[in-house]
Amino acid sequence: MLTLPPVLWATLVMSVTIGFLVAITSNFASAFSEAYQFEGWQPGLCFIAAVIGAMIGAFFVGRFGDMVADFLTRRKSGVREPEMRLPAMMTCLVTAPLSLVLKVRLWLPPVLLYESVECGERVRAGLRCDGRDLEGGDHLPVPDNPRLLRHACCILAMSPTTSASLTTATPSVPQTLAGKVAVVSGSNSGIGLAIAKELASRGANIVINYPFPSLSADATAVAASLPTKSVAIRADISTVEGPGTLADAAFREFGHIDILVNNAARVIDLPFEEQTMEHWDSLVNLNGRGTFLLTQHALRYLPPAGGRIVNICSVSSRGPPPLQTIYAGTKGMVDSFTRVWAKELPPKYGCTVNAVSPGPTATEGFFAAGEEMVKALQPAIDATPAGKRMGKPEEVAFAVAFLCEERAGWVNGQHLFVNGGLFID
Repeated sequence: MLTLPPVLWATLVMSVTIGFLVAITSNFASAFSEAYQFEGWQPGLCFIAAVIGAMIGAFFVGRFGDMVADFLTRRKSGVREPEMRLPAMMTCLVTAPLSLVLKVRLWLPPVLLYESVECGERVRAGLRCDGRDLEGGDHLPVPDNPRLLRHACCILAMSPTTSASLTTATPSVPQTLAGKVAVVSGSNSGIGLAIAKELASRGANIVINYPFPSLSADATAVAASLPTKSVAIRADISTVEGPGTLADAAFREFGHIDILVNNAARVIDLPFEEQTMEHWDSLVNLNGRGTFLLTQHALRYLPPAGGRIVNICSVSSRGPPPLQTIYAGTKGMVDSFTRVWAKELPPKYGCTVNAVSPGPTATEGFFAAGEEMVKALQPAIDATPAGKRMGKPEEVAFAVAFLCEERAGWVNGQHLFVNGGLFID
C-alpha cells in the first residue's frame, strides 16, 4: 500500500476526511440535541447540511485540481499525465485535514445563532449581574476561544467582550417580573434594600423610598445601581402625608403600581416601664399607620388583576421577646391587617395580600438596636434549628419575591416565616 501513487494517496485522505466530517457532524448534532433541546428534525438537518457542505467542498477542491492539471497540461504541450494532478492533490492533503479542524472548532457559532433569540437576554442580564450567586439553572455555555467570543458577541448584538468577563458572569435570574413596578417603602438600606435588589434582578422597575433629605445621595446611588429603571423618592411614611406622596410620585413616574412592599419600620428595645408616649407615637405612626395609609393610597394605582401586596411583619408578632412591647404590638397590627385585607381586597382589586416575618436578621438596624438587645437575642439565635446564626437580608428578599411572582397568584392571606425555624406557627 505504501507504493500507491501520490494521486491515490491524496484521494484516500480526502475520502477519509469527508467521512470524519460527516461522522463528527452527526455526533455533534446528537449531543447538541440534548444540550440545547433541539427538536427531532434539527439534528438531521445539521447532518444533511454537513454532508452537502462536504460534497460541495470536495467538488470545488476537485475542480481546483483539474484547473491546476489543465494549466500544467498546456505547459507540457497538451500532454496530460496523472502526475500533473500532484500539486492539486497535495493541496487537498493540506486543506482536507484543515477543514476537519475548522469544522470542530467553529461548530459553536451556528449553535449560538440558533440560541441567540432565546439566550440573548439571558447573556445580557448575566453580564449585568453584580457577581452574587443567583438561583436558577439557566447556564449559557461560554467558549474560551477569543474568536468564538467575538462571533457570539456579533450574533447576540453585543459589544466584543473579553473571555474573563464572560466566563465570570453569573447565571441570570429569569425576568419573571419584567415590566412590573414595585414600590418598596424604607428601601434605602437593610431588608428593604435587599428586597429592591431581588425584585430588580427579576426585571421589576423599582421605587426606592427614603425618609430624610440626608439620605438622598445614598438612595439615588442605590437606584442608579439597579439593573432596571428605578427612582428614589423621599417620603416619610410615619407622617400623614408621606404615604400619599410616595404612591402619587410612583404613579407619576411609571403610570401604575403592580407590587407594594410595606417594609418601612423601626424598633425600640427597652424595658416596659421605660417605654414612653414618644416611643409609642414613633413606632405606631410608622409601623402601623404608615402601612395602613400607604396601602390605601396604592390601591387606586394597582392593575385590575395581578397586583401584589406584601407586608413585612416580624417573628415578634407571634413570638415576641422581652423589651419589645410597642414594637411587637405594631407588628401584631400588621399581622392583623394582612388577615383582613386578604379577605377584603382581592374581590375588589384583584390583588393578593401576604406577610413575610423575618427573625433576627443581620442588618445595620439590628446592630444599631444596641449590645443589650443583641445579647438578649443570642440564646434564641443559638437555638435556631436551621443554623446558629442570624438570617441574611437576601434570604428574606427571596421569600418576598416569590410572593410577587405571577405563579404565586393562588397564595393569599399567608404569613411566611423566614427565621430558620426559630418560631414555628
